[in-house]
Amino acid sequence: MAVGVNRFTVEHPFLLGDNRHYTFYIWKNLFRSCWWARYLYIPGYVSCMLGVHAALWRAPALWHIMWLVCTAAVLVPSPLLELRYFTVPFFLARLHMPTSLPRLSIELAMYIVVNAVTIYVFLYHPFVWSSEPNQLQRFMW
Repeated sequence: MAVGVNRFTVEHPFLLGDNRHYTFYIWKNLFRSCWWARYLYIPGYVSCMLGVHAALWRAPALWHIMWLVCTAAVLVPSPLLELRYFTVPFFLARLHMPTSLPRLSIELAMYIVVNAVTIYVFLYHPFVWSSEPNQLQRFMW
């Protein structure tokens, strides 16, 4: 996993070119803070892989393999860290996960919190770029 992180972590110029997106701050504050910071997240990567595997254990083996192949085909060649690239794989995986009312309630609460914070920052915390002093910029996905 460390070799993959070392060889295939690409910092695309557009990623750090626009400070109106979550991905800008994730990359700048977490991955770019020091040279070894990107390696700190390897245990999280492994636990997420195991968690997805555990959540999808009921799915047929062929579906599981095809989902992994298709997800890799979408995410690996993309040099940008964009949350929208994860939506289709997430929704397909979510449709195959077992559901319960407590799990759905927690998931709904997380969505509400993230979206409420995003809307709040968008509405109440505009900022100005020095290159466009007369234009208010707003934070967005």
